[in-house]
Amino acid sequence: MCLVDKLNDLKISTSVEDTSRLIISENKKNKKRSVYNQISNSKSDSSCFRDKKANYKLAFGFLQKNIDCYPSNVPSLFTNIELQGVITSHFDHRETSVNKSSNNAPAYKKCNYECRLTKDNFNGVAHLKDDLTKEYYVRQIDCHINRTLGISVMKKYLGLNLLNGIHSYVPTPPSEFTCLESLVSFIKLWETENKVEICKEETKLTWVCRRHQLAKLALKLITNESFETAIVFYKNKLYLHETDYSLDGIYSKNDSIKRACYTGFELERVLTKSEKDATPDIKDLFFLVSKANLLNGTDVVFQSEIDAMSSTADNNSHKKRNNFIEIKSSVPLKSSSFFHGQKLLKMWVQTGFVDNSDILIGFRTSTNNLSGLRLYSRLEIQRLLKKYYNVSKVLNPKITCDWLEYITEHINNSILDFIKEKNLNTDYLISLKLNLTTKRDFTGTLSLDLLDSVPSWVDMIL
Repeated sequence: MCLVDKLNDLKISTSVEDTSRLIISENKKNKKRSVYNQISNSKSDSSCFRDKKANYKLAFGFLQKNIDCYPSNVPSLFTNIELQGVITSHFDHRETSVNKSSNNAPAYKKCNYECRLTKDNFNGVAHLKDDLTKEYYVRQIDCHINRTLGISVMKKYLGLNLLNGIHSYVPTPPSEFTCLESLVSFIKLWETENKVEICKEETKLTWVCRRHQLAKLALKLITNESFETAIVFYKNKLYLHETDYSLDGIYSKNDSIKRACYTGFELERVLTKSEKDATPDIKDLFFLVSKANLLNGTDVVFQSEIDAMSSTADNNSHKKRNNFIEIKSSVPLKSSSFFHGQKLLKMWVQTGFVDNSDILIGFRTSTNNLSGLRLYSRLEIQRLLKKYYNVSKVLNPKITCDWLEYITEHINNSILDFIKEKNLNTDYLISLKLNLTTKRDFTGTLSLDLLDSVPSWVDMIL
């Protein structure tokens, strides 16, 4: 049964008298709606409801047909991407709070966030410093594949200690990268201003999520980690969010991991300039909000954090062109390392979510001093990645795109099957937990579990 038929079937088969339901109550005092997921503990004649879980087998051996063919062109994760606006999250270092789940480390207190519906208002976003911007522009004109920055530019930065300031660094709360509150607020504002839903198609599911969730799902074939996310299903939309977060990266208890991660933040600081440089106690994060179509037709609304940008003149139109720059810190890459191949494929995927997106890599020594700077376009990352193709055939951009098309469609169908099997009422919110595991033999398991709670931001989607 196709996805459209599944959705139409759901509209007919759901029962208002379902044992499990989400009850929406009206609070007359403040006119806010609150949501409660009430799951009956009483005995039920329906065995399918007593078991709140379901497992679905995966078999994607068909992906192997392209595994021996490395693409010469640049495949795409989406059929199209359209920028909708910008979200700015403001934090104040002067009002720090203690995050008990991260070793009692201080964290920025979130002040507020701002949603901008204009597609060309990037006020406040950090820019590459002037000398780097000029060099970047020259390399664009020359169309050089080898875009190692010139010696005269690099001299200023080579040898910098990328651990400078690590002991006074206050990280952004990890919840800022997992909560959907600001994105849902943006969508609500967008729909109010435009007087239509951001995705009009009622015969398809729409995903609402953070970029890193889709990227992690796309990269599942090259990682041993399970993919896990919570989902709120409401009005044909899947809101992917995380109920907790793993304390890795800059929050890791492993000092080596924390130090390596910090070098990226320090590199970003020394290579960019921002209006906020004069007020270091204030920290802003900028996210692009985009609407895209996956290759299987699924609509996706997602937000992507941007590190910096560089505005240059377009040679053809003579108009200003905004190039978004992802800044990464790395040890020198070894073509025999599967881990380094993973890093490159992650970079390739990440740049696929934002048009005109390039990677600026700062290479560091074993003592964490900057040893080189190099710019890469998405095509250049793909050409470099080909060297790692002999290490593992799954380090293939085309396989990654095919996999994302397959697994998102499978998740859509599995959720609709689950709702029908459990006889859930789609007039109410449905809260789920999804877990995905894959094996090297191109098989796997997708598990769904009915949750009895929903995040606080769901009030905004009712």
